Amino acid sequence: MTVFGKSTGSASIAFHMCSDVPLFNRAVLMSGTLATGPPLELNYKEAEYRALPRYCGIDEDDPERLNKLREVPVEKVVAAARGLGICRTQHRVIE
Repeated sequence: MTVFGKSTGSASIAFHMCSDVPLFNRAVLMSGTLATGPPLELNYKEAEYRALPRYCGIDEDDPERLNKLREVPVEKVVAAARGLGICRTQHRVIE
């Protein structure tokens, strides 16, 4: 069975996918994920973006930073997303 979810239904399915109880074989997720959260002002997201290259050892003003970020091992980017280098507390980025 394949389950399909959109928005909140998609996020709900994503939570079910983390369960040990197999409810379905496949899932189609449209627009809602476990990472979906309330919208934040642009300055908070900009601070998170600026912290990412620093966490990865890249000068945030380097004109080649995007290319260098593409070369960062996925494990390091995931670690940053999980808060090892970037942590949002009361809408502030802490390094």
